[in-house]
Amino acid sequence: MPHGMCYLWKPGLVGLHLLSNAVIALSYFSIPFTLVYILRKRPDIPFNGIFLLFAAFIVSCGIGHAFDIWTLWHPNYWLAGNIKAMTASVSLLTAIALIQTIPQIIALPSPQQMQQQIREREQAETELIKERQFLQALLNNLSDGIVACDQNGLLTLFNQATQTFHGLPKQSLPSQDWAQYYDLYLPDGKTMMSSAEIPLFRALQGEPVRNVEMMIIPKQGKPRLLLANGDPIIAPDGEKLGAVVAMRDITERKQIEQALQESKARFTEAFGNAAIGMAIVSLEGQWLEINTALCQMLGYSEADLLATNFQSITYPEDLAQDLLCVKQLISGEIESGQLEKRYLNKQGEIVWVSLSVSVVKNEQNQPLYFVALIENITNRKQIEQDLQESERRFRAIFNSMFQFIGLLKPDGTLLEANQTALDFGGFRLEEIVNRPFWEISWWQINAQTQQQLQQAIMQAASGEFVRYEVDILGANNQIATIDFSLKPVLDENGQISLLIPEGRNITESKKIQEKLQRNEQRWQLAIQSTGDGIWDWNVQTNEVYYSPRWKEMRGYQNDEIRGNFEQWAELIHSDDYEKVMSALEQHFTKQIPFRLEYRTLHRDSSYRWILVQGQAVCDEIGQILRMVGAETDITERKQAQVALAQLNEELEARVKQRTSQLEQVNKILLATTGQLEKRNQELDQFAYVASHDLKAPLRAIANLSEWLEEDLEDKLDDDTRHNLNLLRGRVHRLENLINGLLAYSRVGRVSSEFQLVSVERLLNEIIDSLVVPPEFKIEIIGKMPTFRTQLLPLQQTFSNLIDNAIKHHPRQDGKVSISVVEQENFYEFTVSDDGKGIDPKYHDRIFTIFQTLEARDNKESTGIGLSIVKKAVENQGGAITVESQVGEGTSFRFTWKKN
Repeated sequence: MPHGMCYLWKPGLVGLHLLSNAVIALSYFSIPFTLVYILRKRPDIPFNGIFLLFAAFIVSCGIGHAFDIWTLWHPNYWLAGNIKAMTASVSLLTAIALIQTIPQIIALPSPQQMQQQIREREQAETELIKERQFLQALLNNLSDGIVACDQNGLLTLFNQATQTFHGLPKQSLPSQDWAQYYDLYLPDGKTMMSSAEIPLFRALQGEPVRNVEMMIIPKQGKPRLLLANGDPIIAPDGEKLGAVVAMRDITERKQIEQALQESKARFTEAFGNAAIGMAIVSLEGQWLEINTALCQMLGYSEADLLATNFQSITYPEDLAQDLLCVKQLISGEIESGQLEKRYLNKQGEIVWVSLSVSVVKNEQNQPLYFVALIENITNRKQIEQDLQESERRFRAIFNSMFQFIGLLKPDGTLLEANQTALDFGGFRLEEIVNRPFWEISWWQINAQTQQQLQQAIMQAASGEFVRYEVDILGANNQIATIDFSLKPVLDENGQISLLIPEGRNITESKKIQEKLQRNEQRWQLAIQSTGDGIWDWNVQTNEVYYSPRWKEMRGYQNDEIRGNFEQWAELIHSDDYEKVMSALEQHFTKQIPFRLEYRTLHRDSSYRWILVQGQAVCDEIGQILRMVGAETDITERKQAQVALAQLNEELEARVKQRTSQLEQVNKILLATTGQLEKRNQELDQFAYVASHDLKAPLRAIANLSEWLEEDLEDKLDDDTRHNLNLLRGRVHRLENLINGLLAYSRVGRVSSEFQLVSVERLLNEIIDSLVVPPEFKIEIIGKMPTFRTQLLPLQQTFSNLIDNAIKHHPRQDGKVSISVVEQENFYEFTVSDDGKGIDPKYHDRIFTIFQTLEARDNKESTGIGLSIVKKAVENQGGAITVESQVGEGTSFRFTWKKN
C-alpha cells in the first residue's frame, strides 16, 4: 500500500515528504542547467567532462526525488528501484572520474603562482614587443620589400620598402583584390596578375617561389620591376601559419642588362651583317670570331674557317708582307695597317681583298688580338684584269607557270629558272645556273639592256620593287617583249635573301597594239575593200559596229540590223549557240584564240556557214575593253567538204585493197627474216669455232715459251728472257683481241630477256668483280633507278667504263663517281674520273674499234672496250658522249632507254 494511503502516515508526514522531495528535485534540476550555462560561457574552464558527469548525477538524483512523490500514492517500486540503480551508476562513474582527475586538480597553480606566471608573461610580452619593434625597424630599413600574411590571407607585415614600391599602406584585403589595389602586373607591364600568379598567394598555397619577376605600376609613383622570392610559414607541428615574400627592385639592373644586350646586339648585327668581312684574330693568326660576309667571301663554313689561321689561306707570295705587318703591329711601330692581298678560298681560287687591321691592347699596353676589316675587291681586280666573267651560274623553278620566273641572289647570281624560260632560251639549267643574270643570252640583245638589268637588280637588292618592259633574246635569235619585274624577298630577320625575277611574254599583245595603231587609219578602207564581214564590239557599252559586208552575208540592209551584241546572238543556229558562247568565254578568261565555224540565219530563212575569228583588247590591268572580229562565208567550202567526204570513202576502199597486197609482202618478209636468223646462228657458231681454233695455238705458243724458259733457264741471257716475255705478252694481247672481237660481234645480236634491274646492286657487283687498288675510291652518287631492261648490255657498258677509268688512271688513289639524271624517256648515266683526261681532238677516235691513245707496250689494251660500249648503248636507242680536258679528268655520259 502506498505511503500516501497508509493509515499510519499522517497527512502532515505525507505533505512533509511531498514538499521536501519537490524542493530537492527542483534544486537538483536547476543545478545542472547552471553548470551547463557556465561551461558554455567559459569553454576554457578545465575538467569540463567532470562537470558534465556531475550534472548527470544531479539530474539522476532529481529524477529519483521527483519519482518519490509519485510513489506516495502509486506503488511503482520496481521503476523507482531502476531509477535509483541508474543514479547509482552515474554516481559511480562520477566518483571514478573525479578520483582520476585528483592529480590534475592538485597540480593546478595556486593564486600566488598564477600571479607570478602573469608577471612573467607580461615581462615576456614586453620583450616580445621590443623585439617586434626592433624587427619592424630592421624590416623598415631594408631596401628589399618584405610582405607577409596569415593563414587566412590577411596581410600581417608590409615594411616601408614595400610601401615605397606600391605608394600605398597596408590594407586587409582578400587575395583576389591584391593585384588591383597594389597594381601588380606581369613583367610585360600590361597584363595584370591573377591571384594564382601573385608570389604571396602562391607561397600561401604551400609553393616555394623563386626568382619571379613582376611589375608594380603605382598610380602615384614610377613603375618598378621586382624580383620576388617567397615561402610558406610552417609551424614546428606542421601547421601552416601564413606566407612571406621578399621583393627586390631590379629595375636599374634590368635597364643596365637591356642596355648591354642592345649594345651587344648592335655590335653583333653590325659585325655579322656587315657588307664586308670582319674578323677578330689572335696574335698567332688563329681566327677567333668571323662574320658571314667573310665566310661567304672565302667559301668556308664558320666552323671550317675557325679551324684555320690566316697564314694557311694566304696566297704564298703575299704571306711575307702579311707577317711583316703583324710584326710591326705587335711591336708598336704602327697602330694599324692597310694592304691589298690574296686569299685562297676553300675551292683553291684566288680572292683579292683590301685588308685593314689594327691591334687591341689591354690597360698595360700589351697586345691582345687583332681586329680586321676585309673587303672583297676581286671584282675590281677582275675589271682591272680585262673584266673577267663571274663564275657562278643559276637556274630557276616553277616549271608549271606559263610566265618566265626564277630566283636570284641579291648580287644577281641566278639560282633557278623555270622550264618556260629555259625552253625560250634554248638551253639546259646546268648551262646557266650560278651565272650573273645579265650575262645569260636572254639579255645579250645589246649592252644597254644588260646595264638596265644590273641597275634593276641593285635597286631590288636595296628593297625596291622594280618593273619595266624589255626585249630579250631567245633561241634561234627570236626576240620577245616581256613585262619584267624584280621583287625582293625578306628572311625571318628582315634581311633581303632572294630576288624573284618574273617576265610575262607580252609580245603578241604588243604586236596587236602596234597593229591596231598602224591599222587604225586604214580601218574604214579595209572594211570597204575586204570580202569578210567585220564587227567591232565595245564590251563596256555593249555597242557593236557591223560592216555592210557582214549584213550582206545575212541578206540584210544597213538599217535592218540593231547595233548590239544580242542582234548577232539571235541569228546563231540553236545547235551552235552554246559552242559559240563557250568559245567566247574561254577567249575572255583563258586567252584561248577565238576561232570557230558556226551557222547563222539568212533573211531567206536558210542557214549559212560562217568562219569567225576575233581578238579581245584589254587595258593595263587586264580588263576587256573591246573585241574585233572578222567573218567569212564558207558555205561553198562546206558543200565542197561533203563532196570530199564521198571521195574519201572511195579512197578507203582502195586502201583496203592495197592493205591486202601489203599483207602478202609481209609474209615474204617473215620468211626472209627466218633465213636471216638462221644465218646469224651460223655466224655465231663460226665466231665461236674461229675463236676456239685461234686461241688453241695461241695457248700452245704461250705454254711452249714457258717450257723453253724453264728448260734453258741457266743458258738464257736477259735479252732472250725479255723476248720470251714479249712473245707471251703478244700472245695474251692477241687472245684478248679475239675475246673482244667475239664480244663486239655479239652486241646487238645476242638478245637477253628484259628483267627488273637494280642499277645500284649491279654496280656493286661490278665493283666487287674488278681489281681495285685499296686507295682507289668509287662513289655512287644519289639513288640509282630500278627499271626493266636487258641486263647484259648494261653490265658490259658499266664494266668497261669503270674498268677503263681504273686501268688508265695515273694514280693509285684516284676517284671514280657514278651518277644518274632521270629524263622523260631515258636515264642519263655519268661515269667520271679525276684522271689525266683526254685531249678533245681524240674524243671521236676513242670509240673506233682497235684505237688506243697509248702504245700497247706501255698500257695493255685491245682498243675494243669503248667500241663495245658505244654499240651496246646505241642498240638500246641511246647515245654516248665524252667530256674531258687534259689534266681535268674524264666524264662519259650515256642515255639508256626506259622500258
